[in-house]
Amino acid sequence: RDNYTCQLCKINAKVLHIHHIDYNKLNHSFENLITLCNSCHTSTNHNRGDWQKILTAKIENELKKQESFMEQRQSFSYILNTYRI
Repeated sequence: RDNYTCQLCKINAKVLHIHHIDYNKLNHSFENLITLCNSCHTSTNHNRGDWQKILTAKIENELKKQESFMEQRQSFSYILNTYRI
């Protein structure tokens, strides 16, 4: 989902970390996970409440973009199938 890229600094790194946005290591839901480089992951251990808000908003925004893309794709597919383009 994150294209092997840190979702904060946008660096492509060989080693990335999966960060639990709500800091609950047992919550592996798609919306609770984000890919971070080591440096950004370390930063998220301070001011956790602030980071939780920032990262939640970031994930929600990305999911809305993906949802919009899928809706556009479905509309395009419908047009192709309807009009046999």
